[in-house]
Amino acid sequence: MAEFSSSSSSSSPVYRYAAVVSTYHREYCDAMLLSAQRELREHGFDVVRVPGAFEIPIAVLRLAKTGCYDGILAFGVVWTGKTQHAGEILRACTDALMQITLDYNVPVFHEILSVSNEKDVRARTTGRLNRGIEASRAALELSESLRSAGLHLERRAGNIQAAQ
Repeated sequence: MAEFSSSSSSSSPVYRYAAVVSTYHREYCDAMLLSAQRELREHGFDVVRVPGAFEIPIAVLRLAKTGCYDGILAFGVVWTGKTQHAGEILRACTDALMQITLDYNVPVFHEILSVSNEKDVRARTTGRLNRGIEASRAALELSESLRSAGLHLERRAGNIQAAQ
């Protein structure tokens, strides 16, 4: 079952972001989410949880359709193994997220990680390569760059619950 939460420490956030977060491998996905929330604490930030990485694109699509967000972060973890299954999931997600970016003119920050061992997943979710921090900083930097260039698109007021 999908979960939703919304936060902003500011009464009037400059930008509004959303994150779609897999509950599969929750420890690692939550680590990326918490890092992103800390980085973007001055901005509006909504969270939608989905069962796994393969379900991330449908939630991102629905968020993008609202027109409410300056960027959407996608957090998931896929363990690679001896079969092609993980690669197929990752390719499908990557293609879908890029298409959503292009179709709805909202940046999607793809952090559905492909990992093969514990050391790698920890480094990329809680360590020096923390993808939650990287994605949120990239989101903010792109928002600022677009605004500076006069290319920022005004978003609709509202949130996920109002759009449903």
